[in-house]
Amino acid sequence: MSKSKKNKRKQKQSKLSDLMVWNLESTRLKAESTIKECEALIKKIDSEGVAAYYSENSDILRHAVDVWRGCVRAAELRKINEDMK
Repeated sequence: MSKSKKNKRKQKQSKLSDLMVWNLESTRLKAESTIKECEALIKKIDSEGVAAYYSENSDILRHAVDVWRGCVRAAELRKINEDMK
């Protein structure tokens, strides 16, 4: 393999690694947001019970779906990374 092809391959792997790290950081933040929303809901359930008003538009589902998407993306990026080696 020529030197220029090796350099291009390293650049692609570096970009892929950066994307993998960004994706994991983003997924972690969404997971933390999900935990925070769930903890607030649990606290409300414990303190107010059935007398409370509960949101029909809670962000819990959106955050959970974002976490799931991040996990799917992480798996796909890993496969790509394995294929590049």
